[in-house]
Amino acid sequence: MKKLALLLTCFASFVQAAPSEEYRMEIIVATTTTDTDFSSSNTLSSDGKAIGGEFYFKPITPSSMPFAEAGFLSQSSSLNFITAKSDGDLSLDTEIKNIGLTHIISESGSIFGLERDDSDVSFAFDGQSFKISTEETSFTYGKYLSDTSAIVLTYTDVDMLETEDFLFSGTSFSFRSNAKIYNLAYRSVSATQTGSHVAIATNATFINGDTNSARNLGLGITLYPMTHFGFSFNAAYLNPENTSSTREYALTYQYFLDSKIALSAGFSQTKEDGINTNATLFSLTARL
Repeated sequence: MKKLALLLTCFASFVQAAPSEEYRMEIIVATTTTDTDFSSSNTLSSDGKAIGGEFYFKPITPSSMPFAEAGFLSQSSSLNFITAKSDGDLSLDTEIKNIGLTHIISESGSIFGLERDDSDVSFAFDGQSFKISTEETSFTYGKYLSDTSAIVLTYTDVDMLETEDFLFSGTSFSFRSNAKIYNLAYRSVSATQTGSHVAIATNATFINGDTNSARNLGLGITLYPMTHFGFSFNAAYLNPENTSSTREYALTYQYFLDSKIALSAGFSQTKEDGINTNATLFSLTARL
């Protein structure tokens, strides 16, 4: 991870020396720390790292709008990926791989998307090991309502395989389940009378699973007092039918050293029926 961060720092030095502000690729390296507190006073901790990127099919040129919103405002088709891994207590290991393609027809503002996500979560406890493998395939259709706003509908099919291995007896059980997820999202960026900018992101999600259903509402507000600096607050509420509700809050800061190099820091908290999870995130973004 340190070698990767050093490599991107070298990229950053090259980018800063380049005279043009145009870019076609964005690379992000992030580290996370998560602590989960249970009502039984037990605490589980994990550390993670991730690298992601997005390649735009046409050059992106930052304008007088916030640098962080340049990709969205450009209405450019793109290919993105992310790979992440974390290690924690109780041999808790998580690995995620994601790739997505977004095609935008500039003449009509139509948005088409296809995304694939594969994840594995494994841990061991009291002589028993667990592994949950999830495969998600998403299809998106949306439309730019204006140059600075868009609405998107996403359908996701989720297949989950849970395996339980009893280490002492050598026996194993597997359970497979499926869920359908429907998400409606809206996003916009607007200028204020003071010259700053405000970005709003809202979403409503309905989850229909084999054993449970849930509804989720999310709201994110980002204030950009300057084009190169922004801070955002996000809140989400998940209400399953058969289990307790979950509330999540997040605060994130992002600062661009110039139009191509950015540093970010964030903190989030999730609360669910006596279980509190706190997470911190630090990331470096380089545009090439």
